[in-house]
Amino acid sequence: MKKLNWTEKVAEKISTFDYTQIPSEVVDTVKRAMIDTIACMIAGTKEDVSKIVTSFIEEFQDDRPISTVINKGKYSPEHAALINGVLAHAIDFDDVNAPTHGHPSAPILPAALAAAELAEVNGKELIASYVVGVEVMSILGEVLGLSHYEKGWHTTTTYGTIGATAAAAKALSLTKDQTIKALGIATSQTAGSRLNFGTMMKPYHAGNAARIGVMSAILAKKGLTSNTSILEGRMGYFDLYAGEEIKSIAEIDTIIDSFGKTFRLQTAGIDVKKYPCCYWTVRAADGVLDIVHKESFELDQIDKVEVIAPSGGLNALIYDRPTTGLQAKFSMEYVVAACLLDKKLNLKSFEDPSVNRREITLLEEKVVKWEDPTQSVSAGANGGNVVVHIKLADGVVFTRTIESALGSADLPLTLEQLQDKLEDCISYSKQIGLDAKRIIKNILNVEKTDNARTWSQFLI
Repeated sequence: MKKLNWTEKVAEKISTFDYTQIPSEVVDTVKRAMIDTIACMIAGTKEDVSKIVTSFIEEFQDDRPISTVINKGKYSPEHAALINGVLAHAIDFDDVNAPTHGHPSAPILPAALAAAELAEVNGKELIASYVVGVEVMSILGEVLGLSHYEKGWHTTTTYGTIGATAAAAKALSLTKDQTIKALGIATSQTAGSRLNFGTMMKPYHAGNAARIGVMSAILAKKGLTSNTSILEGRMGYFDLYAGEEIKSIAEIDTIIDSFGKTFRLQTAGIDVKKYPCCYWTVRAADGVLDIVHKESFELDQIDKVEVIAPSGGLNALIYDRPTTGLQAKFSMEYVVAACLLDKKLNLKSFEDPSVNRREITLLEEKVVKWEDPTQSVSAGANGGNVVVHIKLADGVVFTRTIESALGSADLPLTLEQLQDKLEDCISYSKQIGLDAKRIIKNILNVEKTDNARTWSQFLI
């Protein structure tokens, strides 16, 4: 790849970015994302992966209690970022968006918050740090395209690690040269395989991306060096991670130059999940649930359920017959069966006993899924549409075509619905000391705080 100054350009944009550049619509999107992500963090406290990671850190002590972990107290910045990132992604209920082909807030918000508390910046700087992180993560997604994901990389960590580094660099006020170093440090630690979907490693990916981001920024500020052309250089980030879709030099120039002018948080927005499972299943769930609530039939009348997804829309769904709740989140068969049997899909749907019900197994056997080659998911999980056919033995067919999922940027949840989700997550976690209205009030006023470290006290 031709030598260019993309690393320098990105670092300069990160280091000079200012809250005043952010449109008010984007600030509102950030606040909604914060409410949703913190809800997911709270629910994640119940999960084994969160307990294992927290126990590991506490076993070896933590002598720098600065940054906040949800309902746990203060930890060192890198450990707080790690735990909160794991919490955010533990139940796969956290947001997604098209440019990143993954989950932006799970790695970015924990890194931004931990670094903002370390630097004791104000609320506007915290928002700016989050925006920078998501925008950088989105730019990488636009440059590398969906083929990077299709090769098996988990973009929440391969893009998220660099995005988290950008967020932390911004919060810590790194100079352009320090930011260049931080990007280089982070690139040598960037990985994450989709083969680990359905295991505890998937949420660990998000937490580790946040941790690496914070540590890379701190190390760069202390003077640790790295290659200064880490994005564009031979054997650099783009060279190593490129799939078949990587853009031309001119296109990459245009994408990077748009940073700070065009906001992906505005053009693509954030897709909030209504159900705690892989986003590639949610439109099918919307379709099945609409049918079961509006049509009249018995489960034993069903001959077959057919789900037609856009080309590439089944890539993440690697379990046909899941046996655990984690696996079930990546199973179209299970999601459809649970919607049919329970007429709802919620946090309890993905507990192991729910997955292993005999009735579920029988319904899973009736689900057939396939991809429509005339439709593409290049625009992300909301690309094209998903069609659901429920075919009865007597020949009756119920059909739904879903273009946009409930909760997506096209059909956003209301603030009241976000509060309902937050309250459900609090109830699921049994963290009775947390008050949903208080949490939302603090987040909606985040830009008014003078110190992120004191602002975060409502999370403990």
